[in-house]
This record gives sequence, structure tokens and C-alpha cells, in this order.
Amino acid sequence: MEKESLFFTNHFSISLKHHLVLYYIFLIIAPFLLVILLSVSIMYRYTCRIYGDYLVTNLKSTQEQLNTAYNQYRDLSMTLYHNNTVDILAKKRITDEDWEQIRLEMSNICNANSKMASMQIEVQGTMVHAGTSNVSIVDYVNSHREEIVAEKGRVIWLPQSTYSPYPFGTYKYVIARSLNSKGKENIGIMYMTVDKSIFDDAFGAITMDGAVTYILHPSGTVLYSSDSSRLNQDFHIEGMAFTEKTGYFTKKIQGENCLVAYAKSYKTEWIQLVIVPVNTFFSNFQPVRVSIFILACIYVVLIFLMIVLMNRHIIRPILSLTRAMDRFAEGELQISEAETYKTREINSLFIHFNSMTKKVHELIMDNRRVEREKNNFEMQVLISQMNPHFIYNSLNTVKWLAVINKQSTIQNVTVRPDRALCKAV
Repeated sequence: MEKESLFFTNHFSISLKHHLVLYYIFLIIAPFLLVILLSVSIMYRYTCRIYGDYLVTNLKSTQEQLNTAYNQYRDLSMTLYHNNTVDILAKKRITDEDWEQIRLEMSNICNANSKMASMQIEVQGTMVHAGTSNVSIVDYVNSHREEIVAEKGRVIWLPQSTYSPYPFGTYKYVIARSLNSKGKENIGIMYMTVDKSIFDDAFGAITMDGAVTYILHPSGTVLYSSDSSRLNQDFHIEGMAFTEKTGYFTKKIQGENCLVAYAKSYKTEWIQLVIVPVNTFFSNFQPVRVSIFILACIYVVLIFLMIVLMNRHIIRPILSLTRAMDRFAEGELQISEAETYKTREINSLFIHFNSMTKKVHELIMDNRRVEREKNNFEMQVLISQMNPHFIYNSLNTVKWLAVINKQSTIQNVTVRPDRALCKAV
């Protein structure tokens, strides 16, 4: 079990260099990047909130201007009742003088409002108009006659604009109402055409780069847009809903993050809408973004330089010392490392390591010398003890061989040395 634990410990252990790199990544670089991301996210949300509140405030002002314009044109249309024009139109027979008076009253109404291009009245199959007339507008109004009459005298803004080449080649909007007699019987219709500039002026305070303004009719048609190509089209963006009276949110439109601000009119039920690409908010922050980028680059370079210096002055010497200790552990006793490092603590480690290896080597050599001398001494003692015995035994063997062979001369020669060696032993 102990061996298995040791195996896993060694298997999953990492080097000092890798420890250092991981610490820098997770404790310095990653927090730095996280702080930058959080700062950008907070700035993004704060900027969207500031601009969202700004746009909603402007849309409320726009709504008030349009409501004022709505009331103004509604009151202008009521002038036909106040100056008895409707009573004249209700007569069974209208004289030329009556028609002339009606034209005069209509001209006065048109002249009183610079945004009004024309005014038409259709009654008893006859049409009388003041200002500039346009056939396409007449056809458009006729296609909505039933809708106008169904409102029973209430003012209605028709849901589309019509391009009129005269004057100045601009888009015109139709404000219509049915004309009813005192008995509430329909006697005809009246409609006025107003210039697109009425909406341009209302949205004049919104001058942000890239902003596109809209007015959506309750039917879903684009009644007005600063982008003329969107006029009279159905407005639909998936997932976009206007649940409150005013509000704003961010939405990806055609692959670009946009801020959408809106306000609903309580009079006309129109939806005033502004769509602004979020990137335009940060166009003025370009110097700040460049400064942050430069600081981030400097920070990364300094961290890299710090890692290089630590690797050179700390990691590399420690690894060198580790390799030297491994070689020493394998039996290479006469190893030494250069003591040339500028870091005082690291250099001290090398000095002590070299001193330790030198002393260990000297101690081992001393032990070997002492052991060798001891062995030599014992050998000499054994040799000194072994020589008399060897000679004595040899002479004794020769003597007995002489006795066996009955050689008395040899026997007599070996007797005297044999006795002397016996006494020595």
C-alpha cells in the first residue's frame, strides 16, 4: 500500500518550473484577464444603461411632440365644423359660391400650417382641394375609405407614407376623418397630407451615429423611419417584444449587438423606436481602449521577463543542484558545482553542497585507509603466528618420515631444530 501511494505521488508530481508557471498563470495572469473582462463587461452594461435612459428620455420628448402634432391636426380638422363648412357640405345643393368659400377656408387652414402640403374634401362625388394634389395619394385614400368612415368622425392616421415628387420630392402622410352631419350621417371625407419633416423634427434630438429611428403603426407597418428604405414595410425582428410603456434592451440584429429603446404613445398607440449599434457607443473610447491594450501588453511583457529572470537566477540553479545531488546519490563522490550565481542564497547552497561532498569524500577515504591499515595489521599478525607452526610441522613431518625409512642421520639432524621451534610455539 505504501509503495502504491509512493507511485502515485511520483507519477503526478511536477517540477518546480511547472509549479512556477502554473502559479503565474492561475494567480497573476488569469486574475488580470478576469479583471479586464469584468471591467469591460461592467463598462458595457453601464454604457448601455446610460444611453438607454438617454434614448428613453428623448423618445418621451418625441412622443410629446407627436401627441401635440396629433392634437393640432385634429383641432385643425375640427375647424371645418367651427366655420360651418360641414353645414354647407350637408346641404342638398351646393352652389359655386359655397364651393369657393369652402376652398378659401381650406386654403386658410393649409397656409396656417407649414407642414401641411394639401387638404382634400370629397362629398357628393365632388372633390375639392387646397395645396398640392397627388393622384397616388387620392387612390391610396380611396382604398381606405371604409376604414375612415368606420371611425365615425375620429381622426385617423393612415398606416403608410406616399412619395410625392412635389414639392421637394418627400414622403407624405395622410390624416383623415369622415365628415358627419348634425344627425351623425356621413356626408363625405376629409384628409390632409403632412410632410415627413414633422417626424424628422420630432426625432431631431437623437443625433447618435448609426442610430435608426422608427415609428411603428399599430398594424405593424413602419409608418416612419430615418432609413427611407424601411418605410411601409412590416417590422418584425424575432424575439423582440414591447411589453412596457417605455424601456430598452440589447438585441443581436443582423449579427450585430444593438441597443433598442422604445416608447408607446397613449394617444396614437404608435411605438417610437430607436435602434443603435452598441459599437458606436465606444467609438469615442478609442484612446481608452488603446491605453488599456498598451498597459496589458506591458503587463504581459513584464510578467514574461520576470519568469525568464526567475528561471535564470532561481529555477536553473536549483535544477542544476538537483542534478548534482542525483549524481552524488548514484556514487559520483568527487562532484562539485561552480559557485558563480549572483543570488546569495542559491550561491550559499552550492558552497554548502560542495563542502558537504568534499567532507563526505574525505571521510570515506579516511575510513577506507583505516580499514586497510587494520586489515594489513591483522594479516601481519596471522603471518607472524603462522611461520613457526609451519616450520615446526614441516620438520616434524621430515623427522617421522626418516624414522619410518630408518634414516637415523636425517632424524638426528631434525631433532634439535624441532625442539627449538616447539619451545617458540
